[in-house]
Amino acid sequence: MDNLATCIHSRYEEQGALGDLEEAISLHQQALELCPVGHPDRPTSLNNLAICIVSRYESQRTLATSSHLPPTIFPAAHQSINNDLQEILHTIPPRLLQTNTGTLLSQAEMIVQFYEKPEHQLLVSSLEQDGDWHSNLNDLKTSIANYFRYASLSHRWGSNEPLLQDILGHGSVYDMSPTDGLIKLKKFCHTAAHHGYSWAWSDTYCIDKTNSVELQEAIGSMFLWYQQSALTIVYLSDILPSSAAGVLSSSVWFRRGWTLQELLAPHTLLFYAQDWSLYMSSEAQNHKKDPHVLKELAHATGISS
Repeated sequence: MDNLATCIHSRYEEQGALGDLEEAISLHQQALELCPVGHPDRPTSLNNLAICIVSRYESQRTLATSSHLPPTIFPAAHQSINNDLQEILHTIPPRLLQTNTGTLLSQAEMIVQFYEKPEHQLLVSSLEQDGDWHSNLNDLKTSIANYFRYASLSHRWGSNEPLLQDILGHGSVYDMSPTDGLIKLKKFCHTAAHHGYSWAWSDTYCIDKTNSVELQEAIGSMFLWYQQSALTIVYLSDILPSSAAGVLSSSVWFRRGWTLQELLAPHTLLFYAQDWSLYMSSEAQNHKKDPHVLKELAHATGISS
């Protein structure tokens, strides 16, 4: 499928038919879906899709203006952007939930959205207007990194947790009938958005557990995904907001097999009580740097802070 898409894209470059370009993008997206994280062909699929989306962007600019991209600058710039994009996507989950819309997107869909963002288009446009294009390219690389920042959820599974198949094809999770699991998911997304993150990831709905290959790859990548997340939100369903200090270690969250990994991997972590208020009403931006919480964590895990 990837080879067919590449051939169709080559035909587009020769003949300029936009229908060929859209068909190539669609086929590359389908090919990417068949290459889970860890698949040897995934980097190639990501790169091919990015090349097609750049072609779409350039075709739109050509139609909108009479100017053309400087041939000596943009090939190198776009290749650098694509390399940075691949590097980032290689270290994040294959699907993320968009916090403002509540829709689940694949990496292919996220790439499309990224290239169509007005901020990205403005930065790319600035490359042709500024002789110091390397400086603007650094701004664009920062824009890429910031765009794909996401919050991850660490929690104890409860009843009616939404799975991938429950969400796919249903549009926004905000419009779905509430269950205990969906209420938790919505609260998580709202909390992630409150902290400024456009993307959210959870081990419930972002992994295709019916696909044994993807499931094994996800298990092997879990530490990296929590480590790469900008913020890990720990939901303590059994800790009341009025609880006194020192109750952290009594939470069932500490009895899970995955707790230690999800505690150690993130750089930034915040504990939330049952009502989704910050634990102990703390105003800390990172509980891994809060001396009071660190003392409780040391008591709960036996690991000195």
